[in-house]
Amino acid sequence: MRDDSLSFAERRRVSPGKRPKFGESASLTSSSVRTSRSVMEELARSPFASSSAGGPLQAIRRNMLKKKRAARTLPSLRRRASVQAQLPGSGLTTLERARAKVRSAAKAYDKYRDGNALNECFLDYSLTAPELKDGLRRALNVDLTLEEAEELLKDADGDGNGLLDGAEFLLMFFREAHEERSKVAHKVQAARREVAAAAKLEKEEENKRDVDKDAGAFSSDFEPADTQRALRRLAEYARTFDVLSEDGKRTSANFSCVLRPAALKEQLLKSFGMKTTRRELGALIAHFDQDGDGDVSGAEFMVTFNKLGTLARNKERKRIVDAIRRKKERGLLAPLKKSTLGR
Repeated sequence: MRDDSLSFAERRRVSPGKRPKFGESASLTSSSVRTSRSVMEELARSPFASSSAGGPLQAIRRNMLKKKRAARTLPSLRRRASVQAQLPGSGLTTLERARAKVRSAAKAYDKYRDGNALNECFLDYSLTAPELKDGLRRALNVDLTLEEAEELLKDADGDGNGLLDGAEFLLMFFREAHEERSKVAHKVQAARREVAAAAKLEKEEENKRDVDKDAGAFSSDFEPADTQRALRRLAEYARTFDVLSEDGKRTSANFSCVLRPAALKEQLLKSFGMKTTRRELGALIAHFDQDGDGDVSGAEFMVTFNKLGTLARNKERKRIVDAIRRKKERGLLAPLKKSTLGR
C-alpha cells in the first residue's frame, strides 16, 4: 500500500527504477527517505546563493565572474600603463619632471584661447610651493606634486628668498614656450626642405629622362627632301582637318602647349595617325621652331598647320576647276540640254 506519511515531492523523487509495480507495496525505507530529503534540500538551494550557501552552480558562476573581471580590467591596466609611459618624466629627476610638465603646457598655451588666467594667477604675486602648485592647476591644468613644485620654485627663484615672483615665473614660462615652438618650427622647416629637395631631385631626374628620350626621337642630320616630304604628308592631313568639329577642338586643345620632340612625335601619331622618322621629325622641328630652343609651340604649330590645310584645299579646288575647263575645251564635257534642266 502507499505510504501516506511521505509528501508528494518526496514520492516524486523516488528513483523511476524502484517504482513499485501495480499491486505491489510502495513503502519506503528510512534510508531512502533521507536520501530523497537530501536531494531536495540540495536542489532547493539557489544556484546564485552566496559562497556560504554553496549552491551547485556557484563554482561555475564564480569562474565566469572572474573571467569577466579579468577581461574588463586587463585592457584598462594596459591603457593606464601606456598613458603612464607617454607622460613626461619617465626616468627623470623631480625638477626635470616638473619642467617637462610646464614645458608641455607652454607649448600648447594660446593667450587668445586661454584668456588672462595666467596673469591673474601669477602676475604681481609672490608664491610659495603650495600656491605655485594650485596656480598651475587653475591656470594651465598642470598637476604637480608638492615636491615637484618645491624643486621648480627653487630653480626659478632668482633672489633666493624662498618665494617665487610671478614675473620670474612668467619669464621662465614664455621662454620655455618660445623654445618649444622654435623646435617645432625648425622640425617643420626641415621637413619642408626635405620635401622640396626630394621634389627637385625627382624633377631633375625627370628632365634627364626627357632629354634622353628626346635625343633618341629625332635627328638633326636631315635634307631638304626630308622637309618637303614631311610638310607634304602634313598638308594631306591638314586638307581634311575641320577645326570646328569635336575632333578638331580636341586636337587643338592637345596642341595648346609647348611640345618637346618626343611629345610632338606622340601627338602627331595620336591626333593625325602620322608616323614620322627621326629625320622627318627633325625637319619638322626645324621648320616650326621659331626661337631655336628645340621645342615647338603648339599654338604656332596649329597656325601653320591650318595654313597648310587652306593651301592644300585651294590647290585641290584649282586642280578640279582646271580639269573641268580642259574637258570643256576638248569637248569631252557636253553641255546640258534645256529639256533636262527641270528634271
